[in-house]
Amino acid sequence: MSESSFGIAAPFAGWPRLLQASLCIGLLIATILLARYLLEIGRLSDERLPFGVISLEAPGTSAHARWIVERLGVDGVASVRRQTLLDFAFLTACALTLSLACTMISEATSGPMKAYGIMIAWAILLAGALDAVENVAMLRMLSGSFGSPWPQLATFCATLKFSIAFGAFAYIAMGLASLGWGWLSRR
Repeated sequence: MSESSFGIAAPFAGWPRLLQASLCIGLLIATILLARYLLEIGRLSDERLPFGVISLEAPGTSAHARWIVERLGVDGVASVRRQTLLDFAFLTACALTLSLACTMISEATSGPMKAYGIMIAWAILLAGALDAVENVAMLRMLSGSFGSPWPQLATFCATLKFSIAFGAFAYIAMGLASLGWGWLSRR
């Protein structure tokens, strides 16, 4: 089992590489298919809101949440509700995909790159949980509960989730570049 200097292993560390890679590829395909479907059903709400469903993910205030839901109308609310319910499957597939990718890269690196990979592999699982809480808050707002804590909770969770996801994508890009450079250097 691979460990950082703090003695913490990445999630999925120690699993056979073939199993990690197979799961990561399968989950990546599921993530892409779910994302494509979510974008497709999101067109109705996107016509009414400049940022689509993301507008309701981080409304900030109760007044703004109410404005967003009113602007959606009955059909838009139904569309966003459907997207939000399907997002539970997407967030699971996406969080596991990114966590597995970070784990695999961390196992192939050392030093600070390994330690950061272990940290972000765990953090992205937290981001998935934050996304689930955000979805619950969005469903409450879609049902007409605009008062605290729902708009603020959704905004807090979305902000943290997107920050962690950005860190995971940056780590994966840097890790793949580093591993690719190392592979080319040995040739």
